[in-house]
Amino acid sequence: MAWTHSSMRWRSFLPCASCCRIRAFLLALETIAFYGGLLFAVFLVGWGLSFLWGPIADRFGRVRTLTLTILCYSLFTLAGAFSTKVWELGAFRLLAGIGIGGEWTLGGILVAEEWPEERRVWGGSMMHTGYYFGTLLASVANYSIGTSFGWRAMFLLGGTPAFIRYGVREPARWTKRASELGQRLTATSALSRLFSHEYRSRTLLNATYVWFPWWGFGLDQCTCRAQ
Repeated sequence: MAWTHSSMRWRSFLPCASCCRIRAFLLALETIAFYGGLLFAVFLVGWGLSFLWGPIADRFGRVRTLTLTILCYSLFTLAGAFSTKVWELGAFRLLAGIGIGGEWTLGGILVAEEWPEERRVWGGSMMHTGYYFGTLLASVANYSIGTSFGWRAMFLLGGTPAFIRYGVREPARWTKRASELGQRLTATSALSRLFSHEYRSRTLLNATYVWFPWWGFGLDQCTCRAQ
């Protein structure tokens, strides 16, 4: 549900905020495509930096960290509504990207560790299906709010967080692992282990899998803005 909500907030900005928010800063008409693509690129850079949440989740728990990522994305999305310069909006989008990227990652980890082995694939599929359902909700929000009140109103809508902490417990797999390692479970050791001999090839391979579709997606969005 949180991923559906975040998808709705993110996708809501693309149609109404691509040109309108750039024009709001009184920039030259011929620079709209450039700054629109730059803002989206900055957002994806923030998404890439969301790996920083992983060691934090290993240290302090999946659910606690997931809650922080949701608040991070919501707070800096809300702050974007009050930006008065394009560089301010860029900074807020960078930080919001770190938040939504962490939410995506932590949500997948939570499903993988909490759901039974035989239902894990189904659970991951349901989570990512929620992303596309959020896109449908975004179209409704744009039609009813964005076209009437503008892009700042959409950012205000995006500032409403999805609260999921109540009733969600830490995965038993993480709790057991944390109790076994104790103080040895640190952010530095967790991050360095990704590039250890045991996991290095998996880390690089999965990073490549994720990089290519997001590169294509970002290129597609920038091309649409240029047109």
